Amino acid sequence: MLAGGVAVALGIFETSKLSWAAYSGLSWIIWAFYTIFSIFLFEFGRRTNQHSDKQLFGHLFLLSTGAKLIISLAIVAFYVRKYNPSDKLFIFPFFAIYLIFTGFELYFMDKLAKPTEENYDDL
Repeated sequence: MLAGGVAVALGIFETSKLSWAAYSGLSWIIWAFYTIFSIFLFEFGRRTNQHSDKQLFGHLFLLSTGAKLIISLAIVAFYVRKYNPSDKLFIFPFFAIYLIFTGFELYFMDKLAKPTEENYDDL
């Protein structure tokens, strides 16, 4: 549901007359990456939380945070190198999407860390 909301916002953003709307291509790439990443993270988080080794969930969280940061920076570096943007405004939509998805991931990882029937109904 969050990914759909962000996609609608990106569609509106793409048609706006803002000067940084020209960077919607990067925004769609970041949106696709975070959507797929969040789906895999949720599934792996659910599985590791049910594992007998309770530290596995913490390791997954740390690994996913580091991996997301490194891959995100690599995407931005690739974009800068390939398209050579004339200004630095391309970073605004990137950070907005990054912060939205990071907040969402923190929310559902927190819910997974405390499994109850009520928490799973919220997700």
